Amino acid sequence: MGVLQRIAIAYAIVAFFEVRSSANSYMADANESFSGILRIYHCQCAAVFVLIAIYLGLLYGIYVPDWQFELLDGNKSQMLEINCNIRGSMSPGCNAVGYVDRLILGISHLYKRSAYRRTQECSVNSPLSGPLPINAPAWCEAPFDPEGLLSTIPAIVTCFIGAHYGHVLLHMKGPKRQLWHWTASGFILMFLGLLLNAAGMPLNKQLYTVSYMFVTTGIVALAFTATFVLVDIYKWRSSTAFFKWVGMHSLMIYALLASDLLPILLQGFYWRRPDNNLIQILLRGLGF
Repeated sequence: MGVLQRIAIAYAIVAFFEVRSSANSYMADANESFSGILRIYHCQCAAVFVLIAIYLGLLYGIYVPDWQFELLDGNKSQMLEINCNIRGSMSPGCNAVGYVDRLILGISHLYKRSAYRRTQECSVNSPLSGPLPINAPAWCEAPFDPEGLLSTIPAIVTCFIGAHYGHVLLHMKGPKRQLWHWTASGFILMFLGLLLNAAGMPLNKQLYTVSYMFVTTGIVALAFTATFVLVDIYKWRSSTAFFKWVGMHSLMIYALLASDLLPILLQGFYWRRPDNNLIQILLRGLGF
C-alpha cells in the first residue's frame, strides 16, 4: 500500500465509528467529564483496545521462517537469503510486519526501494542514502512496505486518539479543563511509549510499534495544546502562519522528503565547495 491508502483506510474506519456514535453525541451534555466522553464513545474505546491487542498478538505471535528474494542488478540477478526462524523479532529482515505483507500481498508487490537504506548498516553516508557498506546485511536490499497491512492497525488507533482530542474540544467546555486534559494525555502517552521502549519495544516507525504510536500521539497532544494556547487564547495567529502553511501542504512536503528531492535541492546551496552544502552543515551541527 501507499501512505494515501493507509490514511484512507484509517479515516474510513474512524469515520464509521463516528457515525455510529453520532446519536449519543447529540444527546450528550455540553459540559461532559472525561468519563462522560468515554461513555459516549465507548465503542471507539473498545475498538482501540481490540486493535492494539490484535497488533501485539500478531507482531509477537507470528512465526517468521527463512525467506529469499531475487535481487536484480542490471542484466544480472541473484537470490539472497535471510535467516529468521524466529518469533517476535523486531529486526528489519525478520519482523512479522514484513512477513504478513509477503504472505498476503506477495513479495513482487512490495517496495523494491529499501526502507532501511539510510541506516548505518545500509549506507556509508548514513543518515543519508549512499552506497552499501562492505558486508552489508541482505535485508538492506530486501523489499519492504513501510505502509504495510499489519502496521496499518496502530495507524488506525492513532486516528482514534486524534478523534478523542477533538471530542474533548466538542464536549468539555472551558479552556482550562481542555488544556489540562490534553496536557495530561500527552505526558501519559509519552510516558507509556518510553516505558514500552525501555521494556524492549523499540520506537520504530517502519513497524509502527505501539511505543512509537504512544510517543507520537503524546507529542501531538502537547503540540496541539501549545497551538491552542497561542491561537485561541492569546490570539497570536501570525506566529503560526508557517505551521499553517505546512499543514496545508503536508502531502507535498512528505513527497519531497520521501523521494529525496528536497535533500537534493538543498545540496545545491553550498559555500565555496559542493561538499559544504546546507545538508552537510546541518548534519555537522547535529554531531553526525
